[in-house]
Amino acid sequence: MSAIHTHLSLAILAAFSFQAALADTIEESESRRQEMRRRQKEQQLQHEVDVRLDDTRQSTLTPSAAESAESPCFPIHTVTLTGDAAGRFQFALKKALKETGFQSGQCLGVQGINRIMVAAQNAVIGHGYTTTRILAAPQDLNSGTLELTVLPGKVRSVRTDTSHNDQTRAARIAAFQNEIPLKGGDILNLRRIEQGLENLKRVPTAEADIQIVPADAPDESDIIVAWRQRLLPYRLSLGVDDSGSKTTGKYQGSLTFSADNPFGLSDLFYLSYSRHLGHTDAHTDSEGKKTTGGTQSYAFHYSVPAGNWLWSWNHNYYRYHQAVAGINEVYDYNGKSRGSDIGFTRLLYRDARRKSHIGFKLWQKENQSFIDDAEVEVQRRKTAGWQLSLKHKEYIGRSTLDIGLGYKRGTGMADAIAAPEEVFDEGTSRMKVITADISYNHPFQIGRQHFVYDTALHAQ
Repeated sequence: MSAIHTHLSLAILAAFSFQAALADTIEESESRRQEMRRRQKEQQLQHEVDVRLDDTRQSTLTPSAAESAESPCFPIHTVTLTGDAAGRFQFALKKALKETGFQSGQCLGVQGINRIMVAAQNAVIGHGYTTTRILAAPQDLNSGTLELTVLPGKVRSVRTDTSHNDQTRAARIAAFQNEIPLKGGDILNLRRIEQGLENLKRVPTAEADIQIVPADAPDESDIIVAWRQRLLPYRLSLGVDDSGSKTTGKYQGSLTFSADNPFGLSDLFYLSYSRHLGHTDAHTDSEGKKTTGGTQSYAFHYSVPAGNWLWSWNHNYYRYHQAVAGINEVYDYNGKSRGSDIGFTRLLYRDARRKSHIGFKLWQKENQSFIDDAEVEVQRRKTAGWQLSLKHKEYIGRSTLDIGLGYKRGTGMADAIAAPEEVFDEGTSRMKVITADISYNHPFQIGRQHFVYDTALHAQ
């Protein structure tokens, strides 16, 4: 009798261990699949815009061969830059002296001085300061010093054109003007205007343009935003894909409601709901009870720009069921997960050919697994932590190269619980995950047909 009892206990234990292991495998598989779908959905719904404003006002340098023969000319030992905010534009002077090959003691005439001025002006424009001027005021060059003066072009005001508000609805964004990282008194920079345009165009139902208009005072400009949005700033979209599995639903359907600019901040809100559309595995036990697989999920998103910053919040929930036939009965392996994160991305650097961002967010995630209605508690996970990311975009002609690095760190915040496998040093809830991404996009044309070559690589 004792032997029978022992064998029965071992059989029950083995069955339970097998079920727990199977639940673990199913949970991991569904979690990876759902995470992939969630990221793809975010990329589709979070509209990314690239704005590049070309400026062709740079002048061509004249050849330098005639400088040594100029007459009259003056021996110049030092070239300086003065004026309001001269310290900010020292880079232009250094580049100009290097580009023109200036050497201390060089004899400069009108052409030589003009070449240095043009090179400095080109450097200023190349950095986006399109309304800033470099001049040479009347001076005594017998001192051996050439003094250039910088006249920074400043912003007098930033305003939204609401003159045709009945057609454009531009008054919706006129109150806050949080999109453009410029204000009255700032030195005008084309790169900051590009950033502002990207913020203004980030919601799909809006169109935007910016005009730079001379103000009354010299070297001052007004930035006028021309913005338009349709009457109803809401979108409703339906989607079907085959990204699921046969056990939980090969075909997935989604319904998404989006609100563009709901608070007049060029902000974005959306709510997305997804579920399986049939075509799932189903099993019936000996008593005629049918168990069917399936999935359902929802996700919230809200984001708002503030100049060079973009703040965002996400929350998602996922539920799945999978029918697995046992020897005498059918098991419902099911689970649920929920996650949230809040954070920001900030522009670090931007010029005409590239831009770089840094991102930071706090996150938390919770997973539970069940066999029928009984929770497999050893599979419960509750983790939280922070994530740091660096992204760089390089423009190579018409092509773009994107590079990203990420570091995800698990901590004990938000009542996170330790993973059971930590006891055996086989896992941890304090993970340290490094990721790297690189993608390349190249548009090309064959005859009259346009194509795009797009490739991506992800490493973890």
